[in-house]
Formats: sequence, C-alpha cells, structure tokens
Amino acid sequence: MKDKEKVYLFHGPYQDYFYKYVEYKRGTGRKYGRASIFMIQELERFFDRQPLVPVAEMLSKASVEEFVAKRPEESLKTQYMRMNFIHDFAVFVNECGGAAYVYPAEKYVKVRSDFCPYIFTHEEIRRLFEVVDHLPYWGRYPKYHLIYPMLLRILYGCGLRLNEALLLKTGDVDTTQGVLYLSNTKNGSQRCVPMSVSLWKYVDYYLEQMAYPPDYNGYFFTSPDGNHYNSTPVYVMMKKHMKAAHISREDGTPPRVHDLRHTFAVHALEKMNREGCDLYYALPILSTYLGHGSIRSTEKYLRLTFETRDSITDSMSGIYHDIFPEV
Repeated sequence: MKDKEKVYLFHGPYQDYFYKYVEYKRGTGRKYGRASIFMIQELERFFDRQPLVPVAEMLSKASVEEFVAKRPEESLKTQYMRMNFIHDFAVFVNECGGAAYVYPAEKYVKVRSDFCPYIFTHEEIRRLFEVVDHLPYWGRYPKYHLIYPMLLRILYGCGLRLNEALLLKTGDVDTTQGVLYLSNTKNGSQRCVPMSVSLWKYVDYYLEQMAYPPDYNGYFFTSPDGNHYNSTPVYVMMKKHMKAAHISREDGTPPRVHDLRHTFAVHALEKMNREGCDLYYALPILSTYLGHGSIRSTEKYLRLTFETRDSITDSMSGIYHDIFPEV
C-alpha cells in the first residue's frame, strides 16, 4: 500500500511548479506531508477563482497580498502560516526563473502563543494505563487490545511524537539492546532512543503476543490492512480512553495525544532534579533525546505544573533564567 504521505494530485496551469516545489522540499530532507500539501491545494483553489494569467505573473504583488489577507474568523497563526508558505514558494519560483513577488518577512503578522500544554499527573498516567491495559478483545480489530497498551507506553515512556511511533518498523526496535531507531522524524534526522528496562520487557511481551513471522519487518503497530496505523483514529481512541480514565482539562475536553510528549519531558526533568542531576547538563541531554534541533527548542517546549515549577527553576536560576515565565 502506498504511503499516504506521498499521495497528492495537483491540477491547473501551474501544477508543474507545485510538483517541483514538493520534490524540492523533500529533497532538502523535509517530510513535507499532508498538512503542507493542503497549503498548496489552498493556493490552487485561490488561483481557480482568479483570472488566468501567464505563469510569470501568477504571483504578482496584488495576488500575493490578496492570498495572505486576513479571513473571517481566522486565527493569526493560520494567517501567519499562509504568509510563510507563500514567501517560501515565491522564492522557489524565482529560483526556477520566474518573477514572483516575495512577501516580506517583516510584514508577517505577530503571533503570540499563550497555549499551555496539559501535564498529566502521575496518578492520571496510572489511571490511563489501567484503562488501556483492560481493553476487551474486538473482533473487528483483533490486535486493538494489544496495540494501544504498547503505543501508550512508547509515547509516554520515550516522549515520541505520534507519527514517530506509528511509523516504527519491527527492524527499528532493537530488543537485544533496548533501543528504538527513529528515521521518520520531524526534523528529518535519525536518532537512537534508549528504553527503560520495564518498557524493554514489555516490548518483548508485545512482540510475543503479536506473533509476527521471524522474517517480518513491517510496521511495529500494524493496522488490519498491513499498513501503519493512521494518526486520526488514534487521536479519537486515545481521547476516548482519557475520558474513561476521567482525565480532562478545565473546560471538560480531553488532553491532546501530544501532551503525553510534554508530560514525558516534564516528568523526566522532575526525576533528574530529584536525583540531584545538574540540570545544566541534563537539559541538553533531554533535548537530544527528544530530537530537538537546538537547546532553545527544548527551553520553549517545556511547561511545568505549579507543583514542580519552583523546585526545578530554583535549581536552574543563574543558568537558564527567564526560560520559565511567571504564570
């Protein structure tokens, strides 16, 4: 089965530029998946509503400014993403010999993110494991009750992004060394992720229950059709399991699956702090483990609960001051 990330279809007089742009982006090591393809298709729909002009004039100053203009009930973040996309696409068109208007980066809207991730308590994590560890057998999806306990342990125990976990193959899971080898990552870089002893043992149990053939090197989390699990149904089912575990935000909605990654990072810092680790050295290690391109990404990534914030920031004062703002 074809990887869904690679399935896309463009149309119209400018389609050659769209295909070349995707090839160019992927050639630089970026995955450039479904969300990015959707942005190109949005530009396609925009061109469909405009009078047909020569390729050299498709990105005139007027058309670019109309494309990036604020839309009703649209967030600034969405508008910012459209500005960034059309800027990069115009640069590419010009490198191909075109004459596109490059929207100035200094004119981008200012986006201030005040989103705070949900940090699960240790008790909530325990309740969530209790739910997934007692899932009943489901004839329609006979491996369902095996996959979700393993997936939750990988997400929380290693801090993986959901797609990093879903795209794992059995050959990426070293059961002799207790290491995961990741190649399908956000930044396009490979990394090795050691597992805890308990997780390592659970992986052995999972593989025994899944009963893969000895020469199998397919997806670690195999869907009924033999492909990898799609992220959308996983989001839906994980939220269902969180509700069953009575875990919700203040507004009553369940946390995001990605919040398990935030929680891993915070709980890891808590543990290192309790054990007396020098956080001057611990934070770069955590940054590498999470697959961040720089220490700054990890600084911005971590948000701490009120209960643990003071103990950690106090031990880091004078080293990473102002990383964790007052809330």
